[in-house]
Amino acid sequence: MSSNKDEFDKSQERMKDAVNQVAEELDISYIRKLQREMHLCSAGCYEGRGVLNRKQIDGCEEQCRTKYQAVVAKVDDEFSAWQDQLNRCISTCQDKQHQQFGTDFSKLSEQQRKQFSDNLAKCAGVCMDEHVKHLPKLKDRIVTFLKKSS
Repeated sequence: MSSNKDEFDKSQERMKDAVNQVAEELDISYIRKLQREMHLCSAGCYEGRGVLNRKQIDGCEEQCRTKYQAVVAKVDDEFSAWQDQLNRCISTCQDKQHQQFGTDFSKLSEQQRKQFSDNLAKCAGVCMDEHVKHLPKLKDRIVTFLKKSS
């Protein structure tokens, strides 16, 4: 029988893989295209538009970056909100253990420390598994934003 620590590690690995998969899918399907467009647009600021001064070129480049920067901000906001929710869930797990065992870990017996750690690992693992289930909706929100931005 595997320990709660093993289950925690498996949950953590599943979560990491799921986050990486969503990020990779967004990158390959949408973000790289936007990044390419941004760079091509920026390159165009230097050619074929007559004689522009430095300030005009800088303004042109800034305009080229606007759409890409908005997308990056949206992706960052969505993943940050998801991470914050996960952190709150895990903090609640820790609070529950402190309520049961107290806040001074050094005063716990070895058996209580193990129980504290096992309970925390189990609860945190559940948090991670539950939050992985939210990733498809997170991805959908980002894709909807990307499609509206196109």
